[in-house]
Amino acid sequence: MKIGDMLLNDFGETAILLSEPRLLDEPANHLDPDCGPYYVAEVFLTEFGRKEVWITDDLEIISEGR
Repeated sequence: MKIGDMLLNDFGETAILLSEPRLLDEPANHLDPDCGPYYVAEVFLTEFGRKEVWITDDLEIISEGR
């Protein structure tokens, strides 16, 4: 996964990867503190035209950037 790749998440949303995935060592869900470390990255949502931070574990690369 590299900057510029087009990504698809489990909800059918597409985004462009804006940053390298980085390890975040805190619970993703405060209701489940045993949920271990995970990777996140900044993305640009193509449909909504805004930036978000996504967990990268279950993303699919649908088009590779240059």
